[in-house]
Amino acid sequence: MSKRVDRIPIKELQVTGYADELPSSMVPTVVPPVFQSKAEPNRVFLPPYHMSDGYLYGSTEVQGSEMSELASQGELTLFGVSYDAQPDYELWVDLDFIPHYELHDEAMNKLREISGQFIGRAIQALKNRTIEEADRLGGVAAAAFDRHVAPFAIKGAIRRFQGNRVGEQLMEDLAPKATTVEEFRKLVDYYFQLIPSAQFAVRPMCGVATMHAAL
Repeated sequence: MSKRVDRIPIKELQVTGYADELPSSMVPTVVPPVFQSKAEPNRVFLPPYHMSDGYLYGSTEVQGSEMSELASQGELTLFGVSYDAQPDYELWVDLDFIPHYELHDEAMNKLREISGQFIGRAIQALKNRTIEEADRLGGVAAAAFDRHVAPFAIKGAIRRFQGNRVGEQLMEDLAPKATTVEEFRKLVDYYFQLIPSAQFAVRPMCGVATMHAAL
């Protein structure tokens, strides 16, 4: 039987896995840890929750047997080893589904770098007109660091190329609000024009280098 827990010190916990079972299209990405009490291993704490000032707030507590059952149902992914839980740490999973538990800033820097690499590969795929590969690479870039605008603009350009205006609008809606709608649409225009033989709907945009510096 599950119950809500008001708060518990993070340093009294260990990380034994994460909520969800990710497909290959969803990594690398930050994942919500599954916590387990060090002193009472039968106490397991699941999301949703939030962490602040060294405490875990509002988690759902289940028993160890329930944790195993949820894992067998694909609701959780459990590790063979555990990590001592630490405040200000992030749990993320790389392209090989290997977990990393690191300081927030360190984890974000690595994921931002991975995202940038895949943005570059997606752009090259657009230029090669390997559309499905560009779409996949853009998805990896977005999963790694969803505050980058470029992956969503790349996918928007692909949807336009495919004649999928609804999908293009969806990418605009999903994109982080780091740019204005007008700037996002200009970026979609730019990526669309990189696709050989695309029927250009707009003139080549100016100031692309400046915009990319912000992404």
